[in-house]
Amino acid sequence: MLKKNKINFLIKKFNKNNFNFYNLFFSEFRDKSDIQNFLNKNKAFLIEYFYKKIKTEEFKSLYKKFVKILRKELRYDFFYQYQPSIRIQKPNDKEQPFHVDSWVGHGKNIQNIWLPLMDTNKFNSLQIIKSKDSNIIKKKFNKEKLSVSKLFKICIKKAKPAIIKYGEYLIFNENNLHGQIQNKSKFTRVSIDFRILPAKFKSDTGIKEFSSFFLSMKKNKKKNKIKEAVSIVYSVNTVKNIPHNIQRIVIEDYAKKNNLTIIRENSEWYNVEHYPQLNEHLATKKYPIVIFSDKCLSSFDEIDKDFQKKLKNYKKGIHFALENYKL
Repeated sequence: MLKKNKINFLIKKFNKNNFNFYNLFFSEFRDKSDIQNFLNKNKAFLIEYFYKKIKTEEFKSLYKKFVKILRKELRYDFFYQYQPSIRIQKPNDKEQPFHVDSWVGHGKNIQNIWLPLMDTNKFNSLQIIKSKDSNIIKKKFNKEKLSVSKLFKICIKKAKPAIIKYGEYLIFNENNLHGQIQNKSKFTRVSIDFRILPAKFKSDTGIKEFSSFFLSMKKNKKKNKIKEAVSIVYSVNTVKNIPHNIQRIVIEDYAKKNNLTIIRENSEWYNVEHYPQLNEHLATKKYPIVIFSDKCLSSFDEIDKDFQKKLKNYKKGIHFALENYKL
């Protein structure tokens, strides 16, 4: 069942018997008052408690089934966040800044699914702004370079609480500014939320790495093969003041994103006028080579032509991690 409210977001109902999230999280408690007493505990403790629940096979199975039903409701293919986020707003918790998710690194075409685990009220619910007003405010924010506090004061005049009951969930997108106000009620709100990315916008993941953030609705029959590679860290040229441990972090991150696994690391020799370690790998012709940065090497104009040719023609591939490209 679908209904559209006055501020341009969608509220949908789900079958509480088929998807009993409440029971999964709160089955060990006697009643609502017992639950609220439990929710009075330290927030760090509560977050740890709920994330342990999310990591259980019982929740993963229920979540996957819920996503399949969502696919039927929306009638388009999408990728979905592999692990939902837990949000807790306790009595007297302060406001959270209004924002759109692209400001915190997500792609501009993601859809947000917000599902509270109990009934919400005007103080502990999500505050949301309709698309038309959001677009005006975003333009003002960028044009006038407003502070976060100034943005909040403007948003709060246009925002409305998305008061929904357990058994309903909220869908909104990049067009909707959202945040939260101080919870002046006596009730803690616990909610789960996750993001979906329409399949036609697969490349629009923002700064999020696709493979570690999203799952596909379809089974991936062809898995990308992980290739073995070697890496080289440097203490010369422009990067001479960048510690090897920092270079190593960047290299490992690049390798993960490009289906490479580093099986050996070499530290290039210094106080010499060429690159013996790199030359050794070029001669071996066995593995892709991942170098921290192209600044590790002298500029191409300063490298002799034979060495330039070696680098360009190395069939296994020369990768520069910091700049994120393959030569």
